[in-house]
Amino acid sequence: MDRHVWVIESSDGFLKDIGIYTTDIEKAVVFSCLQSAVDKFMSLSGTLSSDCWINRVPLSFPRQQPYISIHNK
Repeated sequence: MDRHVWVIESSDGFLKDIGIYTTDIEKAVVFSCLQSAVDKFMSLSGTLSSDCWINRVPLSFPRQQPYISIHNK
């Protein structure tokens, strides 16, 4: 089963951290609503290293990798 989430994306992939991109949606920063994604995008817009946009993408649910383990690495 999939759910749709919002991501900040560039031609390098999905935003993982400031200036760091990934092609793995499981490792990307995801937002459950568009307004949250827009707010974060606006706050980061001066620090991003490439042209970015906000996109809606499917994410498998439940996650294949627990969210908490992403932040412990």
